[in-house]
Amino acid sequence: MSLATGVLQPELADASDQVGKLLQSMTVGNTSDAARLSLAEPITVVTVPYRPLPAHSALGLSAFFIALLIMMAGFLGGTIVNSAVDAALGYATIDAGPAFARGSRF
Repeated sequence: MSLATGVLQPELADASDQVGKLLQSMTVGNTSDAARLSLAEPITVVTVPYRPLPAHSALGLSAFFIALLIMMAGFLGGTIVNSAVDAALGYATIDAGPAFARGSRF
């Protein structure tokens, strides 16, 4: 089951129930059992996946999570390199535990 199918199927079943109740309230006179049965559930939706997802694919979001992890690693690496270069050039303070220095190399 995909993410869209899991969200959409309960909503479509609820919509079918609501339409069925509306149609049943609008019927006048004697209706046959077959007509009442078809009015109870007027909308039938059959869902067939076009290309089913493989097992353990996080509902198709595994590529997104991997890209997010790579982006966060790149951002963290860029921040560390930026602060190290700024400290080495003397534009920022180097903090290393209780000692710190400005404008000189450690």
